[in-house]
Amino acid sequence: VNYLLQDQVDAARVEALQIDIRLRRLQENDVPRTPAVEEIDVMLRQVIRDTRSLTFDLYPPFIHDVTLNEALLWVKERIEEQYELTIYSDLPAQRITVERNLYVLLYMGVRELLVNCIKHAQARRIEMRMALVQDILSITVRDDGIGFPEEVPAVGGEHCAGVGLYHMRERFADFGVRLAIATAPREGSTVTIHVPASLVETG
Repeated sequence: VNYLLQDQVDAARVEALQIDIRLRRLQENDVPRTPAVEEIDVMLRQVIRDTRSLTFDLYPPFIHDVTLNEALLWVKERIEEQYELTIYSDLPAQRITVERNLYVLLYMGVRELLVNCIKHAQARRIEMRMALVQDILSITVRDDGIGFPEEVPAVGGEHCAGVGLYHMRERFADFGVRLAIATAPREGSTVTIHVPASLVETG
């Protein structure tokens, strides 16, 4: 799971490095602290703060001290605070836990789905639900956004959210977890993660 975290942080680090290089070149050439230079400095500091925040959001230090329910509730409230919106949720009262690596993957996957609803789907209403019924634990993220074609290519193409879902599906498959996608252009999207009950512990 560590490489998933690394992939998402690397992009922010590259951006910070590029800005830092520009700033250092200006300093080496004794360029006066013009408004443009000040702006670059401000940008660099902001990217550094954003990278630290992203690292915390993707893998908070308390992640293994709480149940899956509590982790998803925390990430929901965190995103609500960051983007100033409401995510409607329905989480079971019973304690639900899964194997460590799958736990982190589910947490990161649901976070990615919720952020996709905002950044790609342009949704006005977002819902997150989790239910344990018979032999399946289902985690569903639904939005009323712009949707995308289900035949999104595995790599390349313009539908970034769809490509991300393809890779998410591949990662879940390693654990025997299934990702179901129901979407169409301008009709919103519903993504459900189906976890076999054999991988779930309740209490």
